[in-house]
Amino acid sequence: MSNLSKTLLLLCLLAAQSAGSTSLFDREVDIYTAEWAPYIDLMQSRGDLRELVEIALVDVGIKANWQQLNYYHSFQFIEQNKITAAFPYFKTVKRAERVIFSDPVFFIENAIFYDRVRYPNNFDIEGHTAAVVGGYSYGENIDALLGSTRTFANDQQALRALFNGEVDFVPMSSHVAEALTLEYFPNQYHRLAKSPQYSSASSVHLIAPKTVDGQAFMDSFNRGLVVAKKLVTEIDASIDANIFGRAGGIVSLNEADGYPIVTAIPIAVSASSHSIYLVPG
Repeated sequence: MSNLSKTLLLLCLLAAQSAGSTSLFDREVDIYTAEWAPYIDLMQSRGDLRELVEIALVDVGIKANWQQLNYYHSFQFIEQNKITAAFPYFKTVKRAERVIFSDPVFFIENAIFYDRVRYPNNFDIEGHTAAVVGGYSYGENIDALLGSTRTFANDQQALRALFNGEVDFVPMSSHVAEALTLEYFPNQYHRLAKSPQYSSASSVHLIAPKTVDGQAFMDSFNRGLVVAKKLVTEIDASIDANIFGRAGGIVSLNEADGYPIVTAIPIAVSASSHSIYLVPG
């Protein structure tokens, strides 16, 4: 079978998955995730970065069933071998001791954001308090910088605390911070400033339990991920919007040193100095 034929077959299987067909798959796996705008948009059934995971699994005959649960408890349940998989997570040394991480699915930029009205000059995090989300990692480089912190339930609450003057800065994915501020605090957007001193490109992964079955599942996923990365050179951008079935969804995949990136608006710089892109919803 040619690469192009395999590509089209994978896309047909993905379409069958979205239509609810299970006859073409060897098995089904529940994958737990939560809202993480704009990367994970639970209001849309298709079109966000979950499709990269789905394509990888389709190649190895697995149908992904997406379930909603907060990231903290999903990680705990993975560690306790109560669920099979969760996505997306940043990899750290400590986390890797507790669960299995996939090969990198994509890279994003985490950064430090502060209030430019309160701190009109360059911001130094030393001696200041950060708003963090319970159970989150912001990549090892930024995690190591955090001293005094206050914990919040989600990114939206962390940003509200920043604009209310309850904390001094927030670590956050660059595009997440900008998207949430525009959506929930549009009148405060002019106050949101990103420190040029503190940023880190971090890989994002699927996770599974540290068991024999978990390792077997992850080995399968990683094999499929190789195929998903190769798709970037085999799908014509002009037909992708129709194939994926959502205007403003994933339009095209480009290859960046073997890692898939999503094309349209540049949102981050990968570890290999390539941009990551996301199409607006």
